[in-house]
Formats: sequence, C-alpha cells, structure tokens
Amino acid sequence: MITVPAGRYISTGSSIHAIDPSAKIVSFIALAFSSLFLDGPADFLVYAVLWTAVFLLSAVALREYLSTLWGIRFLLLLVVVFQSLFTPGRVLLDLGVVRITVEGLANGLIQSGRVIFAVLFGITLSLTTSPVEISTGFERILRRLGLGESRASKIGLAASLTLTFIPLI
Repeated sequence: MITVPAGRYISTGSSIHAIDPSAKIVSFIALAFSSLFLDGPADFLVYAVLWTAVFLLSAVALREYLSTLWGIRFLLLLVVVFQSLFTPGRVLLDLGVVRITVEGLANGLIQSGRVIFAVLFGITLSLTTSPVEISTGFERILRRLGLGESRASKIGLAASLTLTFIPLI
C-alpha cells in the first residue's frame, strides 16, 4: 500500500514560511508542473539547485521530504520497470520474452526524476504553509481570477475540508 504523508505543516519560522500563501501556491504549483517537462541533465541540475535552495531556506528536516519519497518508491520503481521493458531500442538485457532497452531505462529514470521533483515541490508547499493559509490563499487566487466572492469561498471551504480530513482518513 502506498502511503504519502501529505498535509503536514511544520512551522520553523523560516523565510519560506513567511512568503504570502498565494505566491507560494502559484510558485510551487508552477515548479511542480514544469518539472514534468524536464529533459536533459542540465534541466535536472537547475531544478536540483533550485529545490536545494528552497529546502535550505525552509529549515524543514530532510527526513520529512525523504519520508514522502519513500511513500512513492513503488510508483517510481513501476515507472522504471515499465519504461525499461516496453520502450523499443538497443537491447541491454535479453531474457527471451523480457527485453530491457537502454532507451527504456533512460526514459524510466527521466520519468522518475520528473515525478520526484514534482512531489518535492508539492510537499514543500504542504510543509511550509498551513492548511488554513493554503485555503485562504487559494480563495484569494480564485477571486483575482474573477470567480466571484461566493464561488471562491465555496471552493476555498472545500479545499480546507479536503486538506483537513484527507490526512486523517
């Protein structure tokens, strides 16, 4: 069973914690989404440096991030295995029916790296922003997008309830 610890807020009083919740939501979601398009080693290096800087500024223990990654280890393994087995290319290992290709292994590692960065930026938002701040920030963003006061409040309430009760379930 996959367990991903999410929704935990750890207050450290860092500079990342002090950033406006709306700005954090937009920034970390944009970083998580854009990490799904990383391609070459230079891209991964830039995101690694960026996440390391955010990690150091957040003052949250590394074990919090690693426990989240540990929770998705089977997903990452499945990505590598399926990409290795079902991507055509130069055969690295041939066991008859099972063929592992170089391109498949490379694709699996790239896909896993993308997922890892998306999860790291997403969990950084969760660890550095309280659920109440996330829901009010989300409401503020929706109001700025012109959804109206009532609709934004309802969606913000739904987000708040989700952030509160999903970790309990």
